[in-house]
Amino acid sequence: MPIEIRGDIAANDVSIDPEFLEKSRGVIELLGQGSVVAIKTSRPSHHVHMGLDSGTSVTMEENSFIADLQVRLKTGSEFSFGVNSYVIGKAGFFCHEAGKIIFGKDCLIGGNLQCLTSDMHGIYEIATKQRINPPGDVIIEDHVWIATDVTILKSTRIGTGCIVGVRSTVAGEFPPNCLILGYPARAIKKGVAWQHGLNPTL
Repeated sequence: MPIEIRGDIAANDVSIDPEFLEKSRGVIELLGQGSVVAIKTSRPSHHVHMGLDSGTSVTMEENSFIADLQVRLKTGSEFSFGVNSYVIGKAGFFCHEAGKIIFGKDCLIGGNLQCLTSDMHGIYEIATKQRINPPGDVIIEDHVWIATDVTILKSTRIGTGCIVGVRSTVAGEFPPNCLILGYPARAIKKGVAWQHGLNPTL
């Protein structure tokens, strides 16, 4: 079966490449109005599950591919996946509060990826009753290679050309061309680059 779209399509701006719509499997739930869904890639996903509140935005650019895609966006949130970027396994993108998850072009992700813009629950200082864990955006710049079983937490920015190692948990800002690894992840080497082939052509 093609993707099932549930909700009031007329109250939202939905534009999906016909081949993606026909050959992908899963559900897109429009849980409100005023959302924008722009899926420009023709490369179908094996499974899709999106839950989109009012006033959200989903963009998948040309020739992007996510094998198993899960997106949950609260009101005011945005998910964007760049041209020629790929996830070859399962990936979940979660904005449980208003926020952004943005991937640039030419990114390569191994699978079992989780991106979260919040902790999903409030943490408060007892004395002041002030919340101490606000949400934060996740920004992945161009040509980033992320290995399998990686979690990317709120308020993270990964610079162009970075490499993120297997089973890393990433939070914070990383400059371009770093090798990032660990739990919690840190930049263990700077001034590195990667390419799709094995023979260097840098």
